[in-house]
Amino acid sequence: MLSDRRLAILLSFGVGLLSLSQEIVWFRVVGFAQSGHPQFFGLVLGAFLMGAAGGAAWGRALCQDPNALRAFAHRQLWIATAVDVLALTLMVLLLQPSATALPGLLLLIALCAACKASLFPLVHQLGSQASEGSSQLGQSLSTIYFANVIGSASGPLLTGYLLLEWVDAEAVFAGIALVTALLGWACCRPRWPAWMALVGALAACAHPPAVLLKVASDAGEPGAEKRIIQNRHGVIHTVRHPEGDVTFGGNAYDGLIQLDMRLNGNGLDRAYLMLLLHPNPKQVLMIGLSSGAWLSTILGMPGIERVDVVEVNPAYLNLVQSHPVVAPALRDPRVRIHIDDGRRWLRRHPAARFDLVFSNSSFYWRSHVGLLLSEEFHRLVQRHMRSGAVLAFNTTGSRDALLTAETVFANVARYKGFGYASDAPLVRRPDSAEALRLATLNGQPAFADPAWLPGSIGHTLLNAPLQSASQLTRGVEPAPRVIQDHNPINEFRHGAAPLHGAVDAWLPNRPTKF
Repeated sequence: MLSDRRLAILLSFGVGLLSLSQEIVWFRVVGFAQSGHPQFFGLVLGAFLMGAAGGAAWGRALCQDPNALRAFAHRQLWIATAVDVLALTLMVLLLQPSATALPGLLLLIALCAACKASLFPLVHQLGSQASEGSSQLGQSLSTIYFANVIGSASGPLLTGYLLLEWVDAEAVFAGIALVTALLGWACCRPRWPAWMALVGALAACAHPPAVLLKVASDAGEPGAEKRIIQNRHGVIHTVRHPEGDVTFGGNAYDGLIQLDMRLNGNGLDRAYLMLLLHPNPKQVLMIGLSSGAWLSTILGMPGIERVDVVEVNPAYLNLVQSHPVVAPALRDPRVRIHIDDGRRWLRRHPAARFDLVFSNSSFYWRSHVGLLLSEEFHRLVQRHMRSGAVLAFNTTGSRDALLTAETVFANVARYKGFGYASDAPLVRRPDSAEALRLATLNGQPAFADPAWLPGSIGHTLLNAPLQSASQLTRGVEPAPRVIQDHNPINEFRHGAAPLHGAVDAWLPNRPTKF
């Protein structure tokens, strides 16, 4: 059996590692369930810290009997194991999109944190008691603190960079429960309740519930077949749909895997407008691969010589490769795939210049999306645009996004939710009709003859007026504001019902979408 001092060091390291690892998993599953609303981070962190504070007070009360420290540590660890297994079971219910479930979820996060945090006062007392009356008391305590700091720092690194790359979030959570039970084993011989906790943790590791799959959006087709992909960059899932698989990134709609312009379920006409606004595009940059439909569309435009695609999550490559309708785009010799952050790639390639830049960002209210809508981002892109080049970006109804582009580019307009920006006038090329007739999708004409009839998609592309951004951003209340890296106003000022209305009463007024 380990000495008290060595046990204290082991528990100090282990509890720090497990607690912070579990916090990372909580961020993953709650962020997924909330579709990336930025408010979830503060709520999870607050619940975790409140639980840790309560756990420390709980552990302090257990330190009154110095002869039972091992037994108390053992008990707290199997309680923590049981709570972890229970949490894994309750997640499916508490992660549902309901404001009434939110308090229970935050309480569960706090309880998981409290059970592990209660160990630190016990560990502190156990280690100091082992060195009491010795000149090594200070050294012993510093070693315990050092072990806890190392464990706490290692947990997020191990979980965030390694485990979540190869193991599903649910399995990582179950693994944390199992390791917690094994730490309890190290304290003293387990008794019957501890055995129950250990068996429960083993069962959870063997068959962790598919929590994220069960809370994943269903695209309006209850019972439809779903496929989910997890890695350290995030969670992607698809839902089978009659018109083509619907793709979700982080549980937010990310596109439809479809290339039929008669249905136009993806709104691909917004990509073709880029073609009409430039006289002869050859070099294209895509920031964000998504489902591959946009890449397939751009490759079929006449005159395109090269497309650089920058995608931060390699799971999208696997997704595209698994769908025959869009998979050929990845095999096209004109395509260069770069697994990288879009802004970092642009900074690393200062000499790269493009005729068309397509920024395939997600909903403006999601966490970190402001990095692809900010003034700094637009200025970075502007330095990589040739004379007459056009930037297309997804506003998803944000006036702030349009106003921000106006601070950088001379001309900004809107068409069906997309913003178009350029230092050259945004006017259609004289041969627009011919350019659309030459466009192809997987080797076939993109537009059939009925597409040119009045009111049809081709006719609209050729004739529909573009909305001037200045008309959409002037004289409206609340007034739009410029998105900046240090002030991502798009994420925190307003959004689409953050946390399902649970905290709306405390948020500022939000402008209506347009």
